[in-house]
Amino acid sequence: MTEAKFIVFEGIDGAGTTTLSKMLVRKLQDAGVPALWTYEPTEGPIGQMIRRELGADKETFHGPEMALLFMADRAHHLRTKIIPMLKSGVTVVSDRYALSTLAYQSVDGCDEDWLYEVNKTFRVPDITFLLDVDAELGLSRVGGRGEKLERYEKLETLVALRARYLELFEHSNYPMRLIDSNQNLEATEAAILGELRLVEFPSLAL
Repeated sequence: MTEAKFIVFEGIDGAGTTTLSKMLVRKLQDAGVPALWTYEPTEGPIGQMIRRELGADKETFHGPEMALLFMADRAHHLRTKIIPMLKSGVTVVSDRYALSTLAYQSVDGCDEDWLYEVNKTFRVPDITFLLDVDAELGLSRVGGRGEKLERYEKLETLVALRARYLELFEHSNYPMRLIDSNQNLEATEAAILGELRLVEFPSLAL
């Protein structure tokens, strides 16, 4: 049996992290691999506070305050869900994790060195899929949901976030795969599954 893995999906809003991370969990389960989907911000008390803040018309928390909320939520996420599931043999697939904080909160004005120092205490994923999409296309996809836009869902912010994510891909120590998410869903799925078959799960069907 393949050892349980911790897999993360990252990218700007509209990159497809939620859709594609859920897809992967279904594929893993179909292949007989115990797998769990999760996400950040979580459904826990700190995550709920973050989600209310992201959707609010007026900012209450900003910069380091938001970063600390995200990191507290992550610590709770690891302790209550991610680590226990991995120890029980379940592969965990998370829609966002530490790289989101390194990207979003640095664009939000936080010191990058400080963000690195705090986040390096968290468990490193076995593989992170960075879904790269043009900011204009990402914003178009977000707008297509018909929902109220959140704090970071602005074109200039997404442009800066994409650039920051690509910097992290070049310089981070995380094991990462860069996936072109400008493609249609089927092509993006195939690229992800192809990468995962090579490094972790050879039995995955495309």
